[in-house]
Amino acid sequence: MSRQEDVLREDIKQARAELADTVELLVEKTDVRGRASAKADELRGRASAKAGQLRGRASLAGRRTAARVRRDPVPVAVGAVLGVGALGALARGLRH
Repeated sequence: MSRQEDVLREDIKQARAELADTVELLVEKTDVRGRASAKADELRGRASAKAGQLRGRASLAGRRTAARVRRDPVPVAVGAVLGVGALGALARGLRH
């Protein structure tokens, strides 16, 4: 075999490898179901993580509020009375 044939064979081998990579990329791009499923899995994971964070924050806020109410329940009671009164006024305003 000559040097020129060896170079040509190596070029063909390289071209085949590049073509195989290109075909593989095209198959991945045309796999709409697979891509949609992967995206849905990613979004599900992100939503689950965010829900966990929010649950943690809500739990902490609840504990802090409960501690404040135990220390000084008067502001909470006044706020509740004012809130009920505001809702009643709003309801009366909507009826008329």
